[in-house]
Amino acid sequence: MASATTYSCWSACAGILAVTSPETLLGTQSDLDVRLRLQEEAHYALPEGFRPTGLAAASDASLLAWSGSDSTVFLRTAGNWVPLDIPRAVVGGTFLDQQQIAIVDAVGRLSILDAQGNLNAHSFLISTDSLVSATHLGGRWYLLDALGTLYESPPRRRDGFSPFPRTWPELPGARPSDIRISAAPSGHLLVTSSVYPFSVVSLDVTTGELLNLAPLRRDDIPVALQTGEGVWRSLVTVALGGKYLRTLFDAQTDRRLLTLHDECGRLLRTATVQAPIGFAAATPTHVYAVRHAGINEVVQYKWEIPDAENTCASTTTGRKKE
Repeated sequence: MASATTYSCWSACAGILAVTSPETLLGTQSDLDVRLRLQEEAHYALPEGFRPTGLAAASDASLLAWSGSDSTVFLRTAGNWVPLDIPRAVVGGTFLDQQQIAIVDAVGRLSILDAQGNLNAHSFLISTDSLVSATHLGGRWYLLDALGTLYESPPRRRDGFSPFPRTWPELPGARPSDIRISAAPSGHLLVTSSVYPFSVVSLDVTTGELLNLAPLRRDDIPVALQTGEGVWRSLVTVALGGKYLRTLFDAQTDRRLLTLHDECGRLLRTATVQAPIGFAAATPTHVYAVRHAGINEVVQYKWEIPDAENTCASTTTGRKKE
């Protein structure tokens, strides 16, 4: 268990991210004085050799971790990692409550397990063999397939109108396989491109309205990324209340670029770090990151964003309804 020191991740979180100089975390900021404070509370060593590509967390700190390249899935409960028997590669998972876990695999199969990882039931959400990402929001699943179609399951109609199924919001330079979707408590899907220029779109699942999050400014982009040095990718966008946290990483080094947007789409802050970490999941009180520092582990942080004005009246980011 880490010490109970509280850090501001944008000005003095050297202890959290294991970097040597706090100055490397100073980033640009808007007129809003928005800071993300993180307090490391625990870290959990992952099974040897396992590097997850997806993560889900419950309010009691239970964790679900999976590898999108194969069917390797682990559930952390009662202090132990338990392997789960899922026949196909996992594309999404969630804790429905303290007693039920739901997992979606690449062929659209939904598996419902109990808190110990025992299979209770399974069914097919859609008929496909090519899902690339899935997320759970408001009692429904949202599914992206390799052809670029977003589905809602179970489907619903709202006064004769439904935004689903629909073609995925086109993001520059990205193929459907480069896209990952995640959920925001406000009822939005966060559609993230994992490749340059790392676009993110917020999609209102009720109205179909799209909001393009502000792109990175040139001054925010590390020189290595501007010059094409390294292999840069983006993880999913993680919703922390009304703010959106994202990790861009160089697959060849420990270089990371963290970005913080608000739900209006404005880019509030960026920070560059030299640390092998990536934020992947959150609950209303905690955010979880995967860290590769000698051993692979999941790090649990308590997060806090002090109150700040958050009106969208002056935003200039693109908003449209489709």
